[in-house]
Amino acid sequence: MTMGTHAWVRVEGPPAAPRSPGVLSRLLHRRPRRVATTGGTGPADGPAGVRPRPPHDPCRRTAPRARRPAGDNGAVTDPHTTGRRTADELVALLSADDHEAADALLAGVPTIRELVYVGAGLTGIARTESRRLPPAQRAQATTRHLHLGILRDRNRSDLDGLRVWLRRSAEEVVLIRSQLALAERFAG
Repeated sequence: MTMGTHAWVRVEGPPAAPRSPGVLSRLLHRRPRRVATTGGTGPADGPAGVRPRPPHDPCRRTAPRARRPAGDNGAVTDPHTTGRRTADELVALLSADDHEAADALLAGVPTIRELVYVGAGLTGIARTESRRLPPAQRAQATTRHLHLGILRDRNRSDLDGLRVWLRRSAEEVVLIRSQLALAERFAG
């Protein structure tokens, strides 16, 4: 009879052998189970007719591909591409000081979803081009981007408010491009 760590606990029998550190790891991280087959001693079978699980799980089926209509030429209208194209047009119109055409372009975007895709295109342009600015101007541009994000969040469900956000975002891109031109002129 041996005594445990406390005087009132009795441990009967020989002390337990210490476990190796890998036992718990092996218990927690087991290999995937194998599917047992009913007989089959072919070359693909493992020991005692155990065959590995097939790589394709029939329970995880993907949706069938949609077929194009007969008259479709294969052109896909991706909202990201359309939004980026509209953003480029808006920036080009504001760069040419054609504010009426820019307002008409924004008025032609009918839904909040499409306005958001145009905003994503403008944000991508602004952030990409502001990375090339000198450090002080880059910091100022980052602050303006944060303020534009607040404006966007305030007008989340308002079409006219989102159009104001897009107009200011496009003006931000025009400002960044003019700052880049000045920086290149002084550097070069």
